[in-house]
Amino acid sequence: MFLAASLWVAAQEPCPKVIPAIQQWEGGKGNLKLSPQGRVVIHPSAEAELKHTALLLVDDLKELLGWNYSLYRGKPAKGDIVLSLSKPDAQLGTEGYVMSVGRQVSLSASSVKGVFWGTRTLLQILHQQNGVVPKGVARDYPQFPNRGFMLDVARKFFTLDYLKQTIKVLSFYKMNEFQI
Repeated sequence: MFLAASLWVAAQEPCPKVIPAIQQWEGGKGNLKLSPQGRVVIHPSAEAELKHTALLLVDDLKELLGWNYSLYRGKPAKGDIVLSLSKPDAQLGTEGYVMSVGRQVSLSASSVKGVFWGTRTLLQILHQQNGVVPKGVARDYPQFPNRGFMLDVARKFFTLDYLKQTIKVLSFYKMNEFQI
């Protein structure tokens, strides 16, 4: 009996290492290997709200991994990335999200901001693990309401391109404030 229980625990996928760390993780069995060509599916009820976030994800997958993803309307299939809005959840707040990985990756949150932060977690995992996502369910929300970075532009000149790239990197790590 003990051996069977220990094998079951060993079969659970460990929590993915991202910055900041995922608050709650329930590992499943196995991994999902995403294809370099795929689809980002927006739930029809949230298409207008999530279209910009989905386009950012498509662009970031291209820039970070060289992948060719496109937006899709319709029923999600195996290997898709699915974005949706859910009912409010007091624990998750406005910046929290749920990421479920099984036959597909599903990101849902009560706000667009929460879905966006979920896409950042997914990008970190894909970047670290060469397109492989561990199966399981993550419930993630910020530990601190303000996560920021300050850049002193009075002592050194920074180009606009540098500032834009810095902001992109900060969003990758889920920073929500940037002061110049």
